[in-house]
Amino acid sequence: MTGNYFAAELKKRVEILKEVRLMLAQIKLMVEYNSATVYEIAETLCKDSRLSSLKFLQALSVSIEKVEEVFSEQWENAVNSFRCASLKKEDVRLIASIGCQLGKSGVEGQMSSIKMNEKELEALISDAEGELVRKGKLYRSLGVLSGAFAAVILV
Repeated sequence: MTGNYFAAELKKRVEILKEVRLMLAQIKLMVEYNSATVYEIAETLCKDSRLSSLKFLQALSVSIEKVEEVFSEQWENAVNSFRCASLKKEDVRLIASIGCQLGKSGVEGQMSSIKMNEKELEALISDAEGELVRKGKLYRSLGVLSGAFAAVILV
């Protein structure tokens, strides 16, 4: 694996977390203004093309048809099946907790949870962007250097 691969993974983490921010904003609107059920929220999110990097939503849409499972379990299983090397454990934990808190309380309780998730997500995005700036150049430089080293060895 080259340095460019690692730099791309850092960038991908930032992009996915920003999509999660968009997803959370949509959830917030649906809860606050529509008092949407968890299944209405999930259906809307699954159909939104702007959330295409969040592959767990497709897994969620398939599992929703199985009514024997509780929604929070379906959400958590879908998120845990979403294997993405770009995301850190705390990213996955936050994404899982977003869906697990939906529908567990009234509108005010859900809004409170969403606001906490927003703050935590902003911290993760800030961390990811900082890491991209700090390590991205390093990884790209390593890729160039390893290519130059290979060229010297071959000559």
